[in-house]
Amino acid sequence: MSGVRMREDRGPCGAAQGVPRGRIVSTGAPGRAHFSPCHLSALAGVSRFQHPAGTAAPPNPSLQRTRLRSPLNSISLGHNVKNERRALMKRLVRSMASRFGFDIRRKVKADSNLYNSFPEESLLKKRFYNIGAGLFKYIYWTNLDYPTEHYRESQQHSFLNYDLMALDPLPIENDVAELVYSSHTIEHVSNEAVLNMLRESYRILKPGGGIRLTTPDAWLEFQAYRRNDIKYWYWVDWYSSPGTWEKLYTLPLSKASIHQLFLHHFASQLCEIDIDGSPQRKYSDSEISEFFSANPDVQALDYFTKQCEFNPEHPGNHINWWTRGKVISFLKEAGFLEPYVSGWGQSLFPPLRDTSLFDGTHPRISLYVEAIK
Repeated sequence: MSGVRMREDRGPCGAAQGVPRGRIVSTGAPGRAHFSPCHLSALAGVSRFQHPAGTAAPPNPSLQRTRLRSPLNSISLGHNVKNERRALMKRLVRSMASRFGFDIRRKVKADSNLYNSFPEESLLKKRFYNIGAGLFKYIYWTNLDYPTEHYRESQQHSFLNYDLMALDPLPIENDVAELVYSSHTIEHVSNEAVLNMLRESYRILKPGGGIRLTTPDAWLEFQAYRRNDIKYWYWVDWYSSPGTWEKLYTLPLSKASIHQLFLHHFASQLCEIDIDGSPQRKYSDSEISEFFSANPDVQALDYFTKQCEFNPEHPGNHINWWTRGKVISFLKEAGFLEPYVSGWGQSLFPPLRDTSLFDGTHPRISLYVEAIK
């Protein structure tokens, strides 16, 4: 069995999208907590000055006595230290969260006014559908997902059970849906599963209803690979410290080559760094490099993904690739006449502009495409 799953896999899809009310959204700005001596001193509530020779300057007793004699200076110093501590703690928490693909922001309430133009019946019956919804929750939306142990912690809210890989019809009537949304799901399943999902989305949408898809942009990734731009895979730091990579990879990602990072993001089970355990052969750096050098990019991408099979024990693996052109061609084949490229937070449909609910999964590497029935 297999199916729709939430994006808590490795790499940038590892962040659960659609966290309620914008408390936490995925970001493309990861990082570790780096502390300079001044930061550590601020945490301790003291200041540290550097002597020109590089050694710590000795304390100035007269300066200390002057500060002690001045209540105003003491109050000011205490206030500054308190602010520094608070700012440092915020940076530390954000830095730790970013290692797992999240950006902690001030709580933002979703804008219900964006739904004013929709019929009351559609709001009451929740005729807005999020496929592969995971943690997503909003009063007017219905989640569709497939229960797996791998994503059990992400699937905390009620959802309609739907297995994408089974190629079944969506459990929804014809011409009733206002909107369909799916974020970072289609890279986890086969072309056949995606085409069936899009055809079913077309069937359930009302005339004038819309669909919005977001997924990693394979064109961007391929360009980064060609330019040897390893910084593109910014999640490397998240899985390089002890305790972060052992259940997912064969080595810390800081030791992985750009060839393996590239292959892992569209054909996870074929690369040497994955612990999928599937019987498919693994490709070396030289094999990956030589094949992409000798073949057109689309042909090379297909060569690898056609060898992948969905593994229900590792549903977070990527087994597909998508560019704007490929997404648009699949939407057209499903019946949508004029699919178009969109952008983060940009949509012809007011509810989908609410970035406290949508487009929160790694916008730095994502593409966005919409279509109208």
